[in-house]
Parts: sequence; structure tokens; C-alpha cells
Amino acid sequence: MCSGWSARRAISVLVVSATAALGAGGGVRSDAAQGAIRGTIAPGPRTGPPFFGRERPKVIVLIHGQSDHPHSDDPNDIVGRLAHARKEWGYAFVCGLLDTRPGKAIYTFSGGALTSGSWPEDAYVSLTGEAHLPHYYARDGVVGDHFVSTSPERRDLSVMLTHRDASKSLEAQAAAAANQIYDLYNAAFGSGTGPQIILLAHSMGGLVSRYILSNPFPAGSPQRQKADFIRDRTLFLITLASPHDGSRVADSSQALINLIRSALPDLRILCAFLPMPNVGDNAVKLLQQLGGAVGQMDDPSTRNLTTASIERMNGKDGPLQPHLARRTDGSLVPVYCLSGRDPSAGCLEDPLFRNVTIGGTTFPVYLGGTEKARSETSGLIVADQAFKLLPVGGNTWGTVEAGSVLDRIQRVTVADLAKDVVEDVLGLIETDHVVSRLVNEYGGGVLEVGIGHTDFTIPVYLDRKWKVVEGACELEYKHLQYKNAPNIKIPYDDCPDLLTLDPIRDAVKIIEVITVVLTKLQYNVVELAKSFVGLFNPDNWELKETVSFPCPKLKKLTSPASDGEVDSDGFVGIDSALGVYLSTGIKNYFDHSEIWVINLSATQKTEMRGSWYRYYGTSDDCVWRRDNHGTIRTNAKLSRWLYNELITMAGPTVVAGPISTF
Repeated sequence: MCSGWSARRAISVLVVSATAALGAGGGVRSDAAQGAIRGTIAPGPRTGPPFFGRERPKVIVLIHGQSDHPHSDDPNDIVGRLAHARKEWGYAFVCGLLDTRPGKAIYTFSGGALTSGSWPEDAYVSLTGEAHLPHYYARDGVVGDHFVSTSPERRDLSVMLTHRDASKSLEAQAAAAANQIYDLYNAAFGSGTGPQIILLAHSMGGLVSRYILSNPFPAGSPQRQKADFIRDRTLFLITLASPHDGSRVADSSQALINLIRSALPDLRILCAFLPMPNVGDNAVKLLQQLGGAVGQMDDPSTRNLTTASIERMNGKDGPLQPHLARRTDGSLVPVYCLSGRDPSAGCLEDPLFRNVTIGGTTFPVYLGGTEKARSETSGLIVADQAFKLLPVGGNTWGTVEAGSVLDRIQRVTVADLAKDVVEDVLGLIETDHVVSRLVNEYGGGVLEVGIGHTDFTIPVYLDRKWKVVEGACELEYKHLQYKNAPNIKIPYDDCPDLLTLDPIRDAVKIIEVITVVLTKLQYNVVELAKSFVGLFNPDNWELKETVSFPCPKLKKLTSPASDGEVDSDGFVGIDSALGVYLSTGIKNYFDHSEIWVINLSATQKTEMRGSWYRYYGTSDDCVWRRDNHGTIRTNAKLSRWLYNELITMAGPTVVAGPISTF
């Protein structure tokens, strides 16, 4: 469900509050993956501490995803710096979180006015080293530069931007993030009267957040004390495209990099098709920077992103067991998960590609209005294509049953769409010999003539089914057509003088010319002459400038698309991004709508309501459904939705209803 809550908001709050008052008895009891073990039942978690309240100020803490290694010799390198956080999230996205429209200035606590000019939406570092980066009021050592609100003085709702070297291990990243959040929070607000914290994390940042909330740091360590400080003030966590079950791309990272660099024909065609220079190199760089330093197998963060690594961390005795994300009083921290489903970010949603001109060059597809969007989207499309071409260790994001909520995007090529009717259409064409000659001479074949001008191996990502039907095409082709039987045609170039010949004086020549041409086209001239007595009369032939013939046509249907495969955003499958299984094999494990039995030890278990809220984003009005792994953290429509539906409404206490409550 993506929208429609606003109208039911008051009712929903009343219902879930009543559910909370009645206790945990209203849910469905489910055992955890380890199995229930007989023994003592420990008391379940309490509700949130009195620190929380509807009127208490809130600070939204942004935690970015994976990054490449810092490069000290690169003057444009911003990894681990505030400018990197600004580049990752974007001005328009933060405006939505603060309930203000892009175009108005937002302000740092230190007084800097940030606009689309001083905080460029199109922030990137190109392959050539060209930099377009947000350095204005982005001083690493200035506390106030890390906070943004609608005025320098406003504190009831603000945003904190965090940054770290996100190429390190998950534990190291979580320690660095906890240190920075603690230090910035206390420097800006003090420890006693500060705001409630909302953690909002992208990609690996979601795992970092879960690590902090679980707090497996050594007892008595500064990191453990700081993590306790943070989780006791955290209202809830929102994750965007976080690999809660790991990433299959990370599993095949080195093979994927090698395949992209091998320049296979399908990849060369795709790279030439997309409106970006050096798309293959860009895909490698994107995966290294956006998707977890893929290809650098000695990188701790890459190893942490594999499905095997995350399975260990989600499993028994692992630091990411979902029931460990709780405050020191035992109350669970609600976790909200969202993710896109389309590596092309909706740019390849139409198999009838629309032309766009960029820099004087025309391309058959539009990938976004900024260099950053085109760079990330083109890279994710190429990475997804390469993933599908992997001979082993990849090829699929996982198979699902028809109609599954995990499968609402169909990844297909135009050739695959057309294959069911092409043979029938070719059979029809063969009955009209001049048309067969035309199609052969045209060079593109029946598919290209009927459907479009592009290569048919290009993948498209459809949210509605398309059907290839038999249609008709008109092409310029000068020919003579027999009036009494329009299917009898002869190319004009084979008999250009026929219409100028006299039926009586030139009768012999007319018979000779028509017989030769029709025989060449494999017509049975004897049978035709018996059926059409006027066949050799030029007056019965007429000149035509175009020819019509059967060919495939694409038609969009209203029914949802699917392909039997789990959807992905180009780097993370939707099942992993929503934490559907959390490495247990149980669908919607630890969901807030059910009561779960958790084994604490060999002899002790407890019951508790789950704390995970998953947004499958299947409705047509879902504003993030077509996002990819990059665009979801810059989608201003999504950030406004988060403001309206969660930031202003959700509380610290997990309940069976649609959102957590106060």
C-alpha cells in the first residue's frame, strides 16, 4: 500500500492503539526458524520509554550506503566527508523530508542557505575526473553544517547528514556511525532535552543502522554506550533498498566485473544504445561506488554484502537477529522497509522506444535529466544485463510463483515478446511474393519493419503486459498491382514500361514481360491466366507507391506484468530489500502483524510481536515502485510520502496496525 492512508489516518491510530492496549493476543503465533524449544517463557518487551512523545522534536538522521575506498591522491575524492553525504542524498529529497518544496532555501544550523544552486542535484564525479560537487557549507569540522532545517533556528524538525568511510567492514562502519551520531547530536542539542531520532538509511546504511540498534559492541566500550544512547532515542528506522538478506550481485561480483569488461556482443549493443559515453566503464565504476565496491574482493564491505555473510549475521547468535533491534528497556524499534523494482527507473518501460536528443545526438531512450541520473541508471541497466548473462553463480534474482507480490515487473526483450507470432506473420508474408522480396531487401526483417528501428535484444522492464499482435505496415515501395486481385503485385523496376505499352500492338511483349516477372516471383502464370482473363492487359494494372503487408505490432494491455522472477532494483532483489525472509525461509519473518516465538537460549524462549513493516509497493500510485538502487535516495515524491505517512505519524511502539504508534 502506497497511498490512501491519509483519509483513514485517524481511524488507523484509534484501532492500533486499542490493539496495543489489549496486548499481544490479537496476532497469529509463529515460531522462529530455529524452532520452538520447551523451557521458561521470558517476559516480552515493554512499550517505548517516556522519552518519546507526539510533540517532542524530531531529527532525521541520514545514513548513506556503500562507497569506494578513499583516495588521498584524488583532489575530487569526498569519500568519508560531508560533501559525500550531500552528493548521495540530494537537495530535493531533503526538502521533502522537511515538508518544503524545492525552490525554497533550506538552512544549515550554521546559517548557510542551501538551494538547488548551492546544493546541486546533479552532483557527481565523472569518469574523466570532472567534478560537480556540493561543497557549500559542507565543512567536516563544523557541527552546524551537518544539520539542515527550514530555518537556521528551527529545531522541532531537522535533518542530520552523516558520513563515513563505507568501504570498511559492517562493524567498523557501525562504530564510526554511532560515534558521529552521538557526537553531533550532543553538540547540537545536548543529552537531556534533545529530539527523538528517526534513522533513514540507504543500501548498506540500513545494515549499519540495524547493527547500531542491536548493539553487539563489547560491554563497557564507548561504542556500546553510544549505541545505547542512540537506540533509546530512536523512534523507528526506515531503510531504502537495503540488502537485508544480502545481494546476489555481491555474490558474483568479480565474475560480473569481468563479464562487463569482456565486451560481449549483447553488452556492446546495450552500451551503444544508452545515451551515455563509456557506459561499460561507467557500470564498473558505479558498482564500485554505489553497490558495495563490487569487484574488489579484498574489501571487507563487499564480503559483508554477500548472501552467505548476511545469513550468518541474521542467524542464531548473529548481530542482526531482528529481535535484537531494541531499546535498553526491551521495547523493539520499528523497522520500515521500502525498495524500488526497476533497474531502468522506468526509462525502459516502453518497448516502443521514444527518441531523445542529448548534446546534439539522438538516442532511443531517456535516462533522466541529470548527469548523475543517467550515469547511475545506465550503469545499473548494464550491470543487470551482465548479471543475466553470467554463465554460473547468477542469472536470476530468484524464482517465484505466478502472481507473487515479489514479481510485478517483467524483464523481457522485444524479440522475446514477438517470438510467438513472428512465424505466423512470416507465413502470411510468403503468400505475397513481392512483399517477401521487399522484407528481404529492407534488411531489417519482419520485426524491425513492424515494431521499430532498434535492436531487439535490449531489455525492457514492463509493469503492464504487452502483446504482439498481427498488424499491417505501409512502406514506400513502387510496384504494379493487379486490380482484380490486389495480392498479385510485381515490382515496378522489373517492368517500368508496362503501363505505356499498347494492349494490341505490344501484346506479345506484354505477355513476355508479365510472364517473366511473375515466374521470377514464383507465381503459377498458367493458373493465374486461367483465373484472370485480363491478366495480360496493361489497363488492368495500376501503379502503387506503397505496399501494405502483415507484420507484428505491439499492444499494451491492462493486466499486470510478471516473469516468474523476483524483481530487483539492479543491485538488490526486492525480497532482500524488504527483508522478506531474513535468512529464515519464513515469509514475512518477524512481521509486526504476528506474535513470534524467539529462542533466547537452549532452555529459554519468549514471545513478542514482530517489529518489521514491509511496503511491497505494488499499487499504481506507489511513487517509488519504479525506482532503482540509485534513484530511490533522490526521489522527492518519496521523501514527501515519508513525511506525510511516517515522519509525522509513526510512533515508537510496534502494533498490529499499519504503523507503529505513540
